[in-house]
Amino acid sequence: MKQIQTIYTNKEELRETLFEWKKELEKDNHKAIAHIFQRYDAMPESYPVYQEITGLFREILPDVAFAVFSGAGVIADQKITENSFTVTLTVFEDKNSDAEIRLLSMEDPETTKEILRKEIFTKPNLCGIEVISALTWEKMFSLMDVLDELPESISIFGGVAVSDDGCPSYVASSDDHSMIDAFLITTYCGTDLHIMTSRVNGWKHIGFPIKVTHSVEDVIYTLNDEPAYNIYKRYLKIPNDRNFFYNALEFPFEITEPNGDTYIRHAKSSTENGAIVMSSFVPEGSTVRFSYGDPEAIRQDVRAQVKATADFRPEVLIMCNCLGRKLFWGEDASIDISPFFTIAPMSGACFLGEILRYQGKTYLNNLSLVVVSMREGEITNHPECGYTDTDSGVLSLASRLASFINTMTGELQDANEQLTILLKQATTDALTGVYNRGEITRKIDECFLSSKCGKTWSLIMMDIDDFKQINDVYSHAEGDNVLKTATYVIQSTIERLHPAASLGRWGGEEFMILLPDINVQEASSFAEVLRIAVQEMQFKESRRISMSFGVTEYIPNEKIYDTLMRVDKALYMVKNSGKNAVKAL
Repeated sequence: MKQIQTIYTNKEELRETLFEWKKELEKDNHKAIAHIFQRYDAMPESYPVYQEITGLFREILPDVAFAVFSGAGVIADQKITENSFTVTLTVFEDKNSDAEIRLLSMEDPETTKEILRKEIFTKPNLCGIEVISALTWEKMFSLMDVLDELPESISIFGGVAVSDDGCPSYVASSDDHSMIDAFLITTYCGTDLHIMTSRVNGWKHIGFPIKVTHSVEDVIYTLNDEPAYNIYKRYLKIPNDRNFFYNALEFPFEITEPNGDTYIRHAKSSTENGAIVMSSFVPEGSTVRFSYGDPEAIRQDVRAQVKATADFRPEVLIMCNCLGRKLFWGEDASIDISPFFTIAPMSGACFLGEILRYQGKTYLNNLSLVVVSMREGEITNHPECGYTDTDSGVLSLASRLASFINTMTGELQDANEQLTILLKQATTDALTGVYNRGEITRKIDECFLSSKCGKTWSLIMMDIDDFKQINDVYSHAEGDNVLKTATYVIQSTIERLHPAASLGRWGGEEFMILLPDINVQEASSFAEVLRIAVQEMQFKESRRISMSFGVTEYIPNEKIYDTLMRVDKALYMVKNSGKNAVKAL
């Protein structure tokens, strides 16, 4: 297996090159496919050149399928270049290896999905699928879902063709010109064809996780219920101006979805109202953390992957690099791929997003480098490469500072979690999980001393009737069960009807409810609802239970002691007059 490349200079030179390729393929009866890279901003001026190249292919190499796509930098001569057109020929030397290129439209997604299932999923000896997409984001994700129906052993990789406001993304093939909402799919098959895919990231998260509280597709509106841009302003002092993209590029988001999937997304722009337009979808409910691009940390990740790639003994490497990664490095854009030079010939390009399947699920990545290693035959049939690890083991200042910040962040998170546990233990009743007497008393005092509860607030004090008999007859374990079940019913009813109320265990089988902005008549009606709900509870071991309720309303300017004594008196009156009733004073 091998790759041959040529950079387009003029029609005659390309004609000579293609004739040389034709002779070589015919001599050994080898199969081949071609990838034609075109700079995304080269069209429409260079359309005649596109016609020349594709026309020569159809004339001289009619049996070689080719894929054409727009990118923002192509790997040629073992570096990232800015050529307008570059052609790469992948030659299969094993007679059992083959590849097929298809250009498909997603104008009718359901029909396209059926084509994939019937024609591609049934291919014998399928090893890998390359996808180059010019689809909308929605259709792109829909396509990836279908591809994930394939067995997990099949590699899926590729990229999103590059475009901007003036130059739409573009894909074409030897069979057809570009179509609306189209994508290229290349299937690699072979009994002795081996493909290994991997991703190099290098961006390291930093700081606390932040909740995506409102997002729609690729726009994040709020983070922690604040305008999303605020975190760039607060933590990084990045202004909301025309340079926002370049300033934010060094600090993309590490996205963690609710299901645990993690990937990188970078911000493209920020709107006047503080929303952030991202490079791709960010699901609502995810968490984000800033990540940072430290050159030395990125190089270390690259070196680690170089070693794994060298051990695979590839004959061909395909690199799907990110445009954002290229912009991050600037003039040093080739530094990401240079450590792979000694392993195998390389081809590839810079995309708007990188496609990679990992553990059976296909992801759309940003700011990553997807490395695709291919070989025909077993490892033992290929010599070791001349790779040597040049890692000095010296971390950069940025890496050390980030390590320090992340360690401090982790320690603060641990401390906050411990504080939360201690606070819960100090304020809640261990058996029932509601507030303990100290905390419900504090909330009543707070209500008394401030205007949080409004001008009117009420208390309900309640007590389980004949609770001692339950303990004596059915055991203390059953008594605990009655307390927990009654508490659950009461709390559930509060959350449904009066979510602003607070419930606390006053002591033993007594409970207290604080009702802000509720007068004594409304509180009495609510107490009656609770009384009926408790009365309808059933227990396997003990009989049905009942509760008695005392209700009162705070009288302005009275002492809090008087309010508490009055609600206690109301409950006492119910207990002495038959129980299982509501009394208001």
